[in-house]
Amino acid sequence: MTIESRPHPISAPARRHVVQRFAIFGAPGSFSEEAALSWAEREGLALVPSHYFDMSEVLSVVAARQADFGVLPVHNSVGGLVRASFEAMSSRCFRAVGQITMPIRHCLLVRSDRDPSIPVRCVVSHPQALIQCERYLALRLPEVERLPWTDTASAARALADGRLAPDCAVIASLRAAKIFSLKVQEQDIQDDSGNRTTFVVMGRT
Repeated sequence: MTIESRPHPISAPARRHVVQRFAIFGAPGSFSEEAALSWAEREGLALVPSHYFDMSEVLSVVAARQADFGVLPVHNSVGGLVRASFEAMSSRCFRAVGQITMPIRHCLLVRSDRDPSIPVRCVVSHPQALIQCERYLALRLPEVERLPWTDTASAARALADGRLAPDCAVIASLRAAKIFSLKVQEQDIQDDSGNRTTFVVMGRT
């Protein structure tokens, strides 16, 4: 299911570039969106994103010509292969047109109106992000419940719009914090300072 489709704000020089439609896994502010923006800029493309919760749907909309490119994470330097992406790719025909490897810097985010005297009782994020911050969570929040979510940015959105309790925190990007007006409680909480994810860009066959 698509959750958003809107032109992405771009700089003045980029407005002269060819506009391409990108299908992206995750809500605005996801690491997949950051990868898509970086790849499009590198290739001289202006990006119009549509966001999806399902990795298979990213490929389906590309195959149906509803998007020009799809972007999915395929490998993380800490968590290894992103199995859900490979499962989605195994059932679709597509043409890999590029890839980009991005540094992944996680932040612990809380509601901006959260009472600081109330302890965090739940940390929510994509399972890969929870793995990538395992040592941090074990050291700083050892008794806190960990709740897996569809993607990091969707967790940030759920916290911002009240679908998660105010005593929850989420692990997501700094960009997601800005988009959803969340407070950054701590930056760079990933266990590995060299944490990186490779994303593949797919086009139609």
